[in-house]
Amino acid sequence: MAAACLDLTRSLRRRGAIVLAAFALVWALAGGSGTPAALPVGVVAALVSAGAVVVAFRGTAGPVRRTVRLPEKWNRGSVWSTRPKWSRSSR
Repeated sequence: MAAACLDLTRSLRRRGAIVLAAFALVWALAGGSGTPAALPVGVVAALVSAGAVVVAFRGTAGPVRRTVRLPEKWNRGSVWSTRPKWSRSSR
């Protein structure tokens, strides 16, 4: 089960990188079309997009393992963890 989840994660990240690279390429070409340096902008955009796709397929995409440690009583003053003052009885 964990291997299938990891494969799905890698697949989704790679597909996302391809879609984002294609969108960025179109965006750069549209943005550079109004400048005198439209051709260099297009070439650089194509190189960066190709590089992003290569890195996405070459890298080992996987979930990052990290532990989050919150300090003691981190939510002490939070509205969600204590009753509001107006709800307390004055008696």
